[in-house]
Amino acid sequence: MAERVPTLQELIRRRQSGGFVGRREQLAEFEANLALPLDDPRRRFLFTLHGSAGVGKTFLMRQFTRIAREAKVLTASVDESVFDVLTAIEAIVADLDQQGARCRDFPKLLADYRTRRHELETDPGTPEEISSALTRTVVRVGLRAASDIPFVGAVAEEVDGDAVAGRVDRMRTFLGRKFRNHDDMRLILSPVEVLTAAFLRDLDAIAASRPVALFFDTYERTGAFLDPWLLDVLAGHHGSLPGTLLLTIAGQSPLDANRWGEFLPVRADYPLEVFTEEEARQLLADRGVTKPAVVNTILELSGRLPVWVATLASTHPDEADAVGDPSGSAVERFLKWEPDPDRRTAALHGALPRRLDHDVFAAACAPTPAEDHFTWLGRLPFVVEHATGYRYHDVVRSAMLRVLRRKSTLDWQHRHQALATHYASAKEGLGLSGRDAWKSEAWQDLALEEHYHRLCAQGQAALPAALGGLIDAIAWRSSAVGYWLRMIRQAGTDSANPAVISRAKALPAVSKTGENTLELLTDLINDRTVRDQDRATALGERGALQDANHQESALADFNAAINIRTDQYWTIAWRGDAYRLLGRYDEAIVDLDRAIEMNPEYSWALASKGWANWQLKNRDKALIDLGRAIEIDSGYGWAIGVRGQIYTELVRYEDALAEFDRIVQLSAGSRASIARRAELLLLMGRYDDAIADCERCISLEPDRAQGYLARGSIYSDIGRNEDALRDFDRALELSPESSWGLSLRADSLRIAGRFNEALLGFDRAIEIDSNSSFSLGGRGEVLRILGRYDDAVADFDGATEIDDLNEGWYHYQSALALIGAGRVEVARERLSRAVATEEVNARVAPQDLRIAFNIAVYRLALGESEEAHRIVRDAMGKSPTTVQVRVAIRDFRELHEVLGCDVEGILALLDGMP
Repeated sequence: MAERVPTLQELIRRRQSGGFVGRREQLAEFEANLALPLDDPRRRFLFTLHGSAGVGKTFLMRQFTRIAREAKVLTASVDESVFDVLTAIEAIVADLDQQGARCRDFPKLLADYRTRRHELETDPGTPEEISSALTRTVVRVGLRAASDIPFVGAVAEEVDGDAVAGRVDRMRTFLGRKFRNHDDMRLILSPVEVLTAAFLRDLDAIAASRPVALFFDTYERTGAFLDPWLLDVLAGHHGSLPGTLLLTIAGQSPLDANRWGEFLPVRADYPLEVFTEEEARQLLADRGVTKPAVVNTILELSGRLPVWVATLASTHPDEADAVGDPSGSAVERFLKWEPDPDRRTAALHGALPRRLDHDVFAAACAPTPAEDHFTWLGRLPFVVEHATGYRYHDVVRSAMLRVLRRKSTLDWQHRHQALATHYASAKEGLGLSGRDAWKSEAWQDLALEEHYHRLCAQGQAALPAALGGLIDAIAWRSSAVGYWLRMIRQAGTDSANPAVISRAKALPAVSKTGENTLELLTDLINDRTVRDQDRATALGERGALQDANHQESALADFNAAINIRTDQYWTIAWRGDAYRLLGRYDEAIVDLDRAIEMNPEYSWALASKGWANWQLKNRDKALIDLGRAIEIDSGYGWAIGVRGQIYTELVRYEDALAEFDRIVQLSAGSRASIARRAELLLLMGRYDDAIADCERCISLEPDRAQGYLARGSIYSDIGRNEDALRDFDRALELSPESSWGLSLRADSLRIAGRFNEALLGFDRAIEIDSNSSFSLGGRGEVLRILGRYDDAVADFDGATEIDDLNEGWYHYQSALALIGAGRVEVARERLSRAVATEEVNARVAPQDLRIAFNIAVYRLALGESEEAHRIVRDAMGKSPTTVQVRVAIRDFRELHEVLGCDVEGILALLDGMP
């Protein structure tokens, strides 16, 4: 069998690591550690290297890798070329595969994930908001108010903000329609969790035959996303780790003492400094550099920084010249010792790009041919291979850039401009634009390098375009914002341009989770050099990111954006949505109509307009708008849910049930959808089905309060008050600060006659959420029973201002309190208002028998006994549900207890129901 021929990369790595000396103590400890038994207390499973750039962290890590491989340990490395957790795992899997250790689960799942993503991104039916959300780490609509949804009863408060926000709910239901398999849904919604678990299964299988060592270099650049992931992995959150696994982490700073402190017993920490003089002299001797004058010159020039010692020794210099600026002169000296002038020039020009491949090197060196020089360059000790090509060591590159700037400003500008043109051409070659471009990682990488080189070539003149790219990153791919900020900062430093440096320093930093995004947008909006079209985008984004409590500010931003650009229909629609959130529904409809006119297929705007019409009691118009939205997007769960809620109000229960059944199917059985349906089933009198849905919610997420709250509400409505209290108690164990849960429990305590306890519960609920009409109304009833009539009236008035749908009931309760206070005439006026309000509702939904029973109660309170009896007889002829009858009996009995009204005849009619 023929001997395997090594790859060029392997030959380069061997050459780069050959003849290494220094760090003998660390190397010996690492090698000895490999031989220790796993249960030996001296055994270390984590090695950490830290020190400033150029001290040899990468060099030492490569020796660790060599020693591990010689000991038959599988190795894999991760460096700054990765940009998230998944690409880091992918790099590890690729390294293991090259050594014959093949992962099986992870590659298949990763391919499935990318296929699913590709299907979504290329499907012409994928709505705009969903497509945008797939490329953003912060979904703007997740900041909307939780009350902004068509949920009822116990469901409303307990559902996550993302689940209740229209656009995010739309995303989930669309995904549920497209990917019916629950595993596919979980993969697309939680890729890191699913793929990490698969990777750990693969790693465990591989380690059963050979130990594995993982190396994480340049951690100062990757730690932002790898640190929490590694800690989760070590904590066992994604599965078990093989006992033979070794981890090595290298970065400029030590690991955080608080987060990594618990690993001290299994950790070896190596803070690295420059070489000792003995180590530096030994390395030079090993490279054949022994002349005292040359050795002394290199020691002085390099400051014994390992990367410089290795670099200056690599061409075996045999003479020493005068010493000037250490870094600049070291570069000059290294290039002078290289006899080929073309190679010296190529080495300098190769430092211009932030990363190298053959084509980029050719653009940097043009018109000099690059083929032979590129091969030679790859063998130099300061040129390191990465997944995306090659890179100079930062210390060497910085020094070479200083030399190039000093030599010729015009040549510096010309070559950076040529590189910018190269990247722009490659970007155009992808044939992408708009949101499709920002969804492409390849396009984004090319755009970053193009703007880096434009800033280096043009300085301040290139800032407006670069800041425009940053704004587009915020709008379309927020995970890229950090890359754009670092690019601008590095361009300023590398070009030593004061204007770019100053602007980069002034830009607020943004975390991976999007913190400070609003501050960054404000900074960009206030920058007079930002182009108008980019400022309009920034204003729109800032408005869209405002939470529900700052919609006036959002409105101001949308107005300013639209004044600049009148052609962005989405900004006009966002302004309409802001009006909707502010309750200014007529203005909302004007804007939404305008956006729809500009884009008739804009289903989100149609649905938002449907919501606004619903709030204006224009239910027929609302159903038309929602119907059009659903025609355009048959999987638009939010629109389907709103339509289901309107059908519920119109007592078109079967139609409503069809809508909620559809949502459950679209959302792959999410607990929120099931809980919605449970509340409807309760209204239909299908108690067993309603409870079954609640129990399904509980089984899906037993540690969530929502299912218990929904089931408790049903138990309360059907008279199982003790069961209801048990469910509410469990819900509050899981979510102690739930205003809705506290109110439901307090209401059950009221029904049980435990009024003082109920009052405390309502007080706490209102303390948490003072805008809950249910809490205010419930407390008002307790206060009335306790004889605190004025306080009760104040609560009922507050509830009426918040909730006009139940205005009649609050007027009625207020009237009972006023009668208790002896204010009979005012009470009669409130009763008349209650009747008038409910009669309006009855005309809209004549089949809603709950309204009929309410009117009968109010009429009887006014002394209109005959009319009350007629209304009840008519209602009974329409076959009310058991719940409707049960509630009516309770209300008439309360009327008898409070006012002494004769209810015997009415109760005889109602008691006839089973």
